Order: sequence, then structure tokens, then C-alpha cells
Amino acid sequence: MLIKNSEPIRFVSGGMQMVRVINNQGVPVLELEISEKIRKEDYEKIRPALEDKVDKFGEVNILIRMQEFPNFTLGALLEDLKLAVKNYSHMSKVAIVGNDDKLKHTTKLDKVFPGVEMKTFENRELDDAWHWLKT
Repeated sequence: MLIKNSEPIRFVSGGMQMVRVINNQGVPVLELEISEKIRKEDYEKIRPALEDKVDKFGEVNILIRMQEFPNFTLGALLEDLKLAVKNYSHMSKVAIVGNDDKLKHTTKLDKVFPGVEMKTFENRELDDAWHWLKT
């Protein structure tokens, strides 16, 4: 597995951690752990982390870890769309890691963003996801 500086940036919403941005220094991968409901405010941590990776590396891969498909507020969906539209030309691959069957349908989003490959992995395949993102 990739050795990384895992200094998490935690965002707490409503008393529960919704999004955890993991700071992987020196690697063009933005790693996110997502749980519960995602709110518009969660993007206040995701946006600068993604933009920092884009500034440093130009092209970024994204690793999203979640146990189940999260709920999004309408504001969060709009923020997600704005962030994706603004940065998708800098994104190459998105790996989604989790065991929820609903996650497999998220790879159909690659048709919305041409040039961005999306692939799902089960939790036990986390190392495979990292390998895929690095190749």
C-alpha cells in the first residue's frame, strides 16, 4: 500500500463527521471518506483540498471511501456539480471504494464527464484501488 502522510482534515457537521479529507502529501490523489448525509458546508473542506492538488499536480485522481451510498442535501448536490464542472478537466480517475451495491451505479457518471475514468472497488480491494489510481 502507498505510504502516505495521513494527516486528516476533519469537518464536523451537526455533531457527526460527514466528510474526512485525508492529506496525502506528494501524491496527486485526493482521498475522501464520506458517511451519513453530505451537506453544502462539507464542500468548504473538499473544494480547497481539490484545488490545492490541482495547483500542485495539474491532474488529480480521487479516491472516495464510503460504507454506503450517502444522502446529499440539495445544496450539496449543487456544490458537487459546480466543483465537478470547474475541475473535471483536471481529473483523470475516480475510484469509489465501498460494499454498497448502489455504489456500482456511480460509474455511469463517467459518461457525463468524458475523459474521467470511474471504477468501483469493494472495501477489501482498497490496495487495488490505490494501484489503479497510480497507473
